[in-house]
Amino acid sequence: RPEFALGLITKERGLKELTTIGFDTEHIDVYLRSIE
Repeated sequence: RPEFALGLITKERGLKELTTIGFDTEHIDVYLRSIE
């Protein structure tokens, strides 16, 4: 999705999106730390 590529989504939105596409919370946490 373009939003991810541009880094213009909030963490809350990102968490929701990632959960929706099947990421587990551990991987989501790693992902969010990697984009800070």
